[in-house]
Amino acid sequence: MNVAIIKPDHIGDLVLSSAAIRAIMRRHPNATLFIAGKNRSLARHLFGDVAIETIDFPHLTKADASQGGYPDLRGFDMVAFLRSDGILNTQWASLRCRRFVLPVDTHGDHQSVIDFGVASALVGHYDIEEAFYTDRLERVRAKASRFPGKVGFSIGSGFHANSWPPGHWIALGRKLRDAGIGVSVISGPAEAGLARFLLRQIGLDPVRDLILGGKDFANFLGRVDELDWVVASDGGTGHLCSLVCPTLSVFGPSPFRRYAPFGTWARLLTMNLDCSPCCQYSARLVNGCLTTECVTGINAQVVMDALRFPHSTGMVGSSLEIAPGCQLYLGVSHLDHRSKIESRLLENGVHHAA
Repeated sequence: MNVAIIKPDHIGDLVLSSAAIRAIMRRHPNATLFIAGKNRSLARHLFGDVAIETIDFPHLTKADASQGGYPDLRGFDMVAFLRSDGILNTQWASLRCRRFVLPVDTHGDHQSVIDFGVASALVGHYDIEEAFYTDRLERVRAKASRFPGKVGFSIGSGFHANSWPPGHWIALGRKLRDAGIGVSVISGPAEAGLARFLLRQIGLDPVRDLILGGKDFANFLGRVDELDWVVASDGGTGHLCSLVCPTLSVFGPSPFRRYAPFGTWARLLTMNLDCSPCCQYSARLVNGCLTTECVTGINAQVVMDALRFPHSTGMVGSSLEIAPGCQLYLGVSHLDHRSKIESRLLENGVHHAA
């Protein structure tokens, strides 16, 4: 069967969907993966020598994108979409595909579970965790089971309201250093200046202790792999780090149940606020927030307490109030995991174009 996989959005989304892509590729090794042009280097690193094509949508591109039209997907026997939105929907697919599977779009389920509903229509049941980590699984599990000796700060975020304040990063860095724990700052080119400032304020070397991302993902992830844990803002870099390290994420406005980094040991802090998730994710409401207290309200001491919280497999997929108004989630991707996987197996279906 000639298969196409459509995953045209951002870096973090591609990482979250990597298990589903890998599961389909294992069953259909000649499948073609369509991704956003900016993600070609990452896709090549993640999936090796597979057929990769570019498909860019203006509503998913931050910069101005010249759109020369979309590929005709009717040459494929099956098209697996790993994104669905107001534009990339049944109507769009019906015009360009003969047979296709679209995800059920919801902020209540983790992206890996949503993707499972698509991939399982082609390959049946698969182990999401094994498909996500592959041969890295045992190494990441071992890191999660011990208290960290070295922690990385992933400071990048795709949206300004998702950023943890610089003062909080500095306070956390100083607390970790006082506790004898090594610290590195992880950033992309856009945050390099801020990263060096944070390192100087913490008392670290702005060259030696900086892990700077770029197009060489093997080198970048190799350096991140030297760390034990990563504390991350809500952004694509944090998802990249989750491939090789357990993560503790600070989530503010985003729908965390869907977009949290993957992993049974991944931890996430979020405030219990009536406005969460933020109305910026609604097409019918206007965001008038001036405080971003959903992020600023999570301070350095809360993060320290979350890092110290003992690892227990029995608590995966649960949460507790770790500080007044602040919830610590343990393995967000596995909240009600078994029942959600079973329901996705029952509901997936193939669409036939008219």
